[in-house]
Amino acid sequence: DLVSHIEVDITGLVDTSSQIVVSDLPVPSSITVLTPGDEMVATITTMRPEEEEEEEILPEEFMAEPELVSDSEKEAPEEAKEEA
Repeated sequence: DLVSHIEVDITGLVDTSSQIVVSDLPVPSSITVLTPGDEMVATITTMRPEEEEEEEILPEEFMAEPELVSDSEKEAPEEAKEEA
């Protein structure tokens, strides 16, 4: 005869060091448990907060716009050198 379910009182699980092991399970005497009695079947764990996904910043998003230089501005420094 197989047991369809086993009800377990979990009120003893009060912190992360608490656990329920196979020997704590209320198994009918007609059932033979093959799993070792010290095998853990339930414990409490803490949940880590979900990390917020960081928005990926692409290089072009934080680079400054290039400065546009007109033809007359390009010639001005050369003329200044010739005059000096």
